Amino acid sequence: MNNWLEYFPENVLERGYSYHLHGFVRHLNYTSKYLSATVSGTEDYKVVITWDEKTNMTCDCLYAIEGKKCKHMAAVLFAYEERPIKKSNYSLSELSSLVSSASSSLVRELLTEILIEHPHFIERFKVKMPFHAINYSDKLTTIIHKYDHIIKKNKNRKTAKFIMEMRKFIQEAVESLIQQNAYLPAFELINEVIATLETFYWEPEDERTLLLIEDCYYLWKELLAEAPHAEKRQMFSWFVCQVDHTDASYSKRYSIKILKEDFREKEFSNQKKKIDKKLKKR
Repeated sequence: MNNWLEYFPENVLERGYSYHLHGFVRHLNYTSKYLSATVSGTEDYKVVITWDEKTNMTCDCLYAIEGKKCKHMAAVLFAYEERPIKKSNYSLSELSSLVSSASSSLVRELLTEILIEHPHFIERFKVKMPFHAINYSDKLTTIIHKYDHIIKKNKNRKTAKFIMEMRKFIQEAVESLIQQNAYLPAFELINEVIATLETFYWEPEDERTLLLIEDCYYLWKELLAEAPHAEKRQMFSWFVCQVDHTDASYSKRYSIKILKEDFREKEFSNQKKKIDKKLKKR
């Protein structure tokens, strides 16, 4: 199903993508012309999408019953687009033998063709590469330059696209780095995204921006749950620095939140108490 993004308003796409990222889409079933799933929200909602000569989407939420395209539909389509690869009927040894018998130039040529025809495989391919082979900081800079003049003019529709692209980028990049146990590079990348947001003016409590900040917050928590203790100490120092020495609203606010909720090990307790006392005096 092509060009389905055009069916949805930007804010609905953002909400739908957030639902997909947080794993709210379940029981995804599909054929070449049919797609169905359950989406968890305040209740469980059933989404059915068919396409042949005409695309038809249904959901049993109140918003969709009124004839509108809802976030649950968008979430299901994002989940379908980024679905896992189906297992091959060939055994691993058979495939290994087939690949090893081919020349490296043929393998590269076929791989390039497959990635062009099936772009959702690209991120899976990149995950297998060493993280230093992908300069995520440069990729982040490219996204920022792409939207820089639009954000400064605060054009809502284009700004929404920037936020959605940033959300997709940071989620995929951090998950890729975590899979390679590159916890500090992942942490630094999240911090770079936060710092980028601080450099632009946003309307107070801008909903789109807060969605991206929330993504960064949950990725921080995921890193803290998995990172080795030595690296966790470095992360702790960064959060403390944000609370003590910066006035940047997003990083300071969420650093306080992280310090209150995490770092429960005894070695952090004294410094956390000092921070609490300072905050109460302000």
